[in-house]
Amino acid sequence: MGDLTPSTWTFHGHVQQTLDTKGRVTVPARWRHEGLDILLALPDDAQPSLRLMPTQVLNSVLARLEEDPTQSDDVKAEKLRFYSYRAFECSLDKQGRLLLPSMYIEKLGLAGPVQLVGAFRHFEIWRPEVWQDHLVHLQSEHASGALRLNR
Repeated sequence: MGDLTPSTWTFHGHVQQTLDTKGRVTVPARWRHEGLDILLALPDDAQPSLRLMPTQVLNSVLARLEEDPTQSDDVKAEKLRFYSYRAFECSLDKQGRLLLPSMYIEKLGLAGPVQLVGAFRHFEIWRPEVWQDHLVHLQSEHASGALRLNR
């Protein structure tokens, strides 16, 4: 389904799904792009959610970091290690389910209903009540900016 090139894979919209007792969640069909059978799971440091992204997305971010002339080689090495260490591969099965890393399920308190939120080149998994609180914040922060998108 979807585009064949990783550079055009996007994730828009949102859906509530259920995390089963084995730690699997079904990815919406519209997010199951052709050739995308593995996603990387990485906890978000700024908010209580789990980011899932194609390998190419993280590789692109890390490659830009590696080439950043404003940071020392030691700092770059530490950052590359930090993000690579925390990224876990999650395979998409034939039913469109991802098996999430149990340590991140526990850390984020994910169980039962979960909110999947598209974020362009990745999507996020949230506890629904935490997402609703964050959504209120997003709406108040970006309401005036949304009007400019309509021009």
